Amino acid sequence: GVPIDDLLEAVNSTLISDGKNKASPGGGTCAAEYYYDLNHHQWKKHELDIAITHIEPKTFSDKVAYNSVKLARFGFDTATGWNNEITSTSKVL
Repeated sequence: GVPIDDLLEAVNSTLISDGKNKASPGGGTCAAEYYYDLNHHQWKKHELDIAITHIEPKTFSDKVAYNSVKLARFGFDTATGWNNEITSTSKVL
């Protein structure tokens, strides 16, 4: 395996190869932190405030798509033992 220090140095040198040392939004100056922050969005509360809605399928293609998803969901739920009424920590883990 590669020692973590060598990995971070490689990532750091790759990301700052343009000669500029980018400061991460998190306050660090390590390019690995900058890269991590770019790819791991921090969601705001208003971005997570969504309403779950459902619109009944109307056209034939809507009905085919809707029932295809239901069939796939049923298959996965059956294969994994998932049950929306009886969800426990042991089932999730």
